[in-house]
Amino acid sequence: MLLTKKYSAPFYVMIFLLFAMPFSSCTKDPVDTEPPGPTPMDSLPAPPTTYKYRALGDSYTIGQSVPIDQRFPVQATLLLATQQVTIQQLSAAATTGWTTWNLIAALNNNNSGNGFDLVTLLIGVNNQFQGRSKEEYWLEFTTLLNRSIA
Repeated sequence: MLLTKKYSAPFYVMIFLLFAMPFSSCTKDPVDTEPPGPTPMDSLPAPPTTYKYRALGDSYTIGQSVPIDQRFPVQATLLLATQQVTIQQLSAAATTGWTTWNLIAALNNNNSGNGFDLVTLLIGVNNQFQGRSKEEYWLEFTTLLNRSIA
């Protein structure tokens, strides 16, 4: 399905970041022994050492009937910790049975959705289970994805 659907650039950036994170610590032996000169990145402020993380979704996100240490947001936090990324605050906006529309409505009713450094979005099984159309899902998922990126 990924090869047949044209996605927007933010979608590809999010997917790349999610999959590239575990490999970011891999290094190669340098070919050149000269230290590199200054780059535009040298003038940027250092990234924060701790992050605020929000998990958006449905029962798969909150891990209904799953031990806490096996839930997706907890596993993601532990994986990030192996890369020296510390999650200071973990928040979830997810409920069993939610469709993309339910999540949009919940976010519209709750203004605490801003100020997170990392957002994951794991939702859609209930759209399929409830027989909602693929077009509705893609429209609402795109809305949620753009809101997550913003």
